[in-house]
Amino acid sequence: MVVVLRNPKKPEAPHVYLSLKFFDGEKTEDYSGNFLERSPNLDVNKTVNMVPYNFEDKENGKRRRGITLYQDNVKIESAFGKDKGDKPMAKEHKIKGSSKVVWVWKEVGEFQEKLLKDFTEKLKNRSSNISKNNTMEFDEVESMPF
Repeated sequence: MVVVLRNPKKPEAPHVYLSLKFFDGEKTEDYSGNFLERSPNLDVNKTVNMVPYNFEDKENGKRRRGITLYQDNVKIESAFGKDKGDKPMAKEHKIKGSSKVVWVWKEVGEFQEKLLKDFTEKLKNRSSNISKNNTMEFDEVESMPF
């Protein structure tokens, strides 16, 4: 998945092409997963502010990585969660004859592929008063943690 970033406040500024790997056949990626889970809630006719994050959770020591998206200064929430949307989760699989556990991400990857396809269609069908070059405007971000 490639996201084209451009600064609407500086049209002369070069576009930045950000490649987000979303599924490698074994697991999904945090940054693209966050983007794709929010994509059904994005208005493709409006500018998106993208704020990536990467920090260690002080409560449990785990790495937290993802992207927060804003439109009109409102945080775009995931279209999926405990009480909304059907999102498959990775499945735990125990290796026979071992105590080792592996996670199977296939259904999640297939789900994200569908989200990407739906989002691409949304871009193709957006308002005719916006350039139909399959790009959205993203405000400039100071630094990206990846």
